[in-house]
Amino acid sequence: MDKQQIIEQLNREIEATRTRLSSGREGAESLPRNKDDAAGERVAQAARYLEELVDDLEVTEATLDLRELEAAADADARESAGNGLAIVVGHTRSSPGAEGKAPPLPSSPTAARFEYTWNSELAAIVKQRAEASGIRCNVFFRDNGGITGAYARVRQWRPEATVELHFNAFNKQARGTETLFAHPGSRAWAQALQTELVAVYKRVKPLDRGLKDQSAGGRGHLSLTQIQPSALIEPFFGDEPSDAQLGEQNKKQLADAIIAAFRAARARPMV
Repeated sequence: MDKQQIIEQLNREIEATRTRLSSGREGAESLPRNKDDAAGERVAQAARYLEELVDDLEVTEATLDLRELEAAADADARESAGNGLAIVVGHTRSSPGAEGKAPPLPSSPTAARFEYTWNSELAAIVKQRAEASGIRCNVFFRDNGGITGAYARVRQWRPEATVELHFNAFNKQARGTETLFAHPGSRAWAQALQTELVAVYKRVKPLDRGLKDQSAGGRGHLSLTQIQPSALIEPFFGDEPSDAQLGEQNKKQLADAIIAAFRAARARPMV
């Protein structure tokens, strides 16, 4: 796939998301006010994903390096098994994602309460702790080459599993933990992550929001279809004060949970 094809793919994803957002808004407006929370959340998610994709298109057009795609294609052609855990930080420096409640999330510098910076710090903790325990681990960012470029570097690195880091936001009231995947071969990895994440926050249903299958499209679809097994985590809602508190107080425990999920998943076939 060349750069123009990737840009065309991104534009198709953007148009599909715009259509989903428009339909979602019409559906939410037709519901009684006391029954529109789930529909409203889907609309908010689609709107954030659209913003994310538009930023990704700009980043991709400006910075995607075709040599990374060629190297990834070479890596895909190898028969040797992958090794290690790849961490992808969601969003970019120019479009840092959802804004969390500050405090309890850091208020200075301001950027520390956005997904990109908060999860950059989390990724560094995961990498340090994983390597200290003998697990090969690396962190990848979407600032250079967008989603496609980041995952090309992931494929070249050849991990056993990949996780993209996010946190959620909606209406300053929603709470909970969920994990997204988009391929049958990623379900077991996603479940291992969800099991460990809900244990960190002592979640039970409905705050254990379970797995979200994004194979038909929607939030995270472009990331989740780049490599398998892969998953995208939304451990807490950063805009809800008590959930933000859970996230901030348990950051190291969250890093340990990701590593524990990897150990559990690698003990049995992930694909």
